[in-house]
Amino acid sequence: MNQSSDNQQLGKVRFSFESEEGVGPAELFSLADESYLTSSPWSIGGFAEDMKSEHAYYGLAMNDTGCIGYMGYHLLFDEAEITNFVIKKNFQQQGIATRLLQAGLNELKKKECKKIFLEVRESNQPAIRLYENNGFVRLGIRKNYYHEPEENAIIMQLTL
Repeated sequence: MNQSSDNQQLGKVRFSFESEEGVGPAELFSLADESYLTSSPWSIGGFAEDMKSEHAYYGLAMNDTGCIGYMGYHLLFDEAEITNFVIKKNFQQQGIATRLLQAGLNELKKKECKKIFLEVRESNQPAIRLYENNGFVRLGIRKNYYHEPEENAIIMQLTL
């Protein structure tokens, strides 16, 4: 997992894009598995492999109890793909997702990223609204992209 020097303190939740937070693959998986509307498409092993990549970054939303959300992304040259975006269930609908996404977008701007892509389940209307409210536009559909349950993905893009 790569490091950045940016920490943002907003309210009682802190947003960090540094690796020394001590959050590992098991915690990321557990948070995803309990927070997604469906089961997590990632395994602990998948997170462990991803965190070893020089192109993978994780931004964390932390409070006094620990990690309450994260944004995972891959950055290659001037393009990024958001691979994971999770807010713990009992912290949803409090503006934390918006603040974490904005902190992540600021981080990507610092890294001179020009375009950001992501896929989101067609049925995940709260996430789609979050992305659209932050400037993402719909590019297309990937048929049957998700499994358990099978569902289309909406491809979205933001130009910075």
